[in-house]
Amino acid sequence: MPPSGAPRKDPLISAIVSLFIPGLGQIINGQVKKGLIILVSWIILWAVLVVILLSGSFILNAFTGFVGCLCCFGFVIPFIMNLYAAYDAHKTATQINNGVVVEDWLS
Repeated sequence: MPPSGAPRKDPLISAIVSLFIPGLGQIINGQVKKGLIILVSWIILWAVLVVILLSGSFILNAFTGFVGCLCCFGFVIPFIMNLYAAYDAHKTATQINNGVVVEDWLS
């Protein structure tokens, strides 16, 4: 049980929210720093990938094999972050509901 007076967390809601917007489930669970770090990292990663894709279109023609493979693999990383964030949000909400004291990052 969560500490007395603390509201229960819904692990499924935390996981679903974090699956679509990484870090938001952590914020819902009360781990604001952790959630913001994950969210900002995810946004920066997507921004870098978009810039590489847009600025590298002429390079893609010259080095289709290597750069094309690199770009395709690069887009897998943000989705892995989505899956990790969903797993972590679900696990953390379950731990909070079981009365485990969960620390935030950088605390």
